Amino acid sequence: MRALNLAQSRVYAEHAVRIIPAAAIPMFDPREALEELDYAVGKLGHKVIMIPTALAEGKRDLFAANFYFGCEADDPITACAFDARVVPFGARLRAIFGSDIGHYDVPDMARVVEEACELVERGLLDEESFRGTSVESHAKEILQGAR
Repeated sequence: MRALNLAQSRVYAEHAVRIIPAAAIPMFDPREALEELDYAVGKLGHKVIMIPTALAEGKRDLFAANFYFGCEADDPITACAFDARVVPFGARLRAIFGSDIGHYDVPDMARVVEEACELVERGLLDEESFRGTSVESHAKEILQGAR
């Protein structure tokens, strides 16, 4: 993957205004994935990454159990983390509520959670999944950090 990413950065360098190549990130070992991500984005300047979805089932738990995936509060794509039809091998990802609460386009901070609840109202998330994203994942991390 390193050779491919390096070659793409060189080949497309003069066309960077019009063509943005995607860095290939190997997903068989979390450490290797993070190292290549750091190299491709930090050193080569890639702005887009490509993550293969055909992981070996045995590797599923390495990623699903060890990483949190930040989700914008009102982003309908958040529902994908809980959809067994979308996530390979039916893994349940550890999505964590994220927010643009400090952004200029959020005039009323109290509305952020209200907007996030719209995912439940629209049937994109069930209440259990919403609770796991917005409350339980944060509480679990805080409690584990206190040990």
